[in-house]
Amino acid sequence: MADADTKGSPPPFEPEGQPEPKPDGFGKPEVQKPRPTGRQGARLAALDRRTAEIKGAAKDARASATDILRKWDGLSISGRRQIATAFRSVMIPRRRAGRKPSPALTAAYHDWKSDIRGVALFRKHILNWEHLSRWRRGAEQRSLMDAIYSRNRRAKQSAITAENPK
Repeated sequence: MADADTKGSPPPFEPEGQPEPKPDGFGKPEVQKPRPTGRQGARLAALDRRTAEIKGAAKDARASATDILRKWDGLSISGRRQIATAFRSVMIPRRRAGRKPSPALTAAYHDWKSDIRGVALFRKHILNWEHLSRWRRGAEQRSLMDAIYSRNRRAKQSAITAENPK
């Protein structure tokens, strides 16, 4: 009877030449991932090299911090914090201030500057403009035009300040 039950089902898959996975103690088999090859392997090798370089740089930074503490004995916590802030400002420079310009608005602004106006501008730069209600369409149009006018005003202002620096 047991032969009849297993007769129709395929035999269980057993990879040739690979040992059975060892259990990790929680009932799940410990599966070893295959080693990456080709571009992926090269990328991981470069990442390992960078990790080693970063660890070396961190070790040098710790040594420098120890030298600073040895040289200026008795630094207060606020003094140490100022030194750490100075070090961080060199290592991680500040980003440019302000909001990142929207590429969609930039495209709409360039089209507006090249004399595309009205419905053609709105159809091109407002998603599903034809399918919006009259009120929603008006709100989206005002929003787009306000953003374009603001961008234009800022561009004019920066042109004036570039001409006449104080």
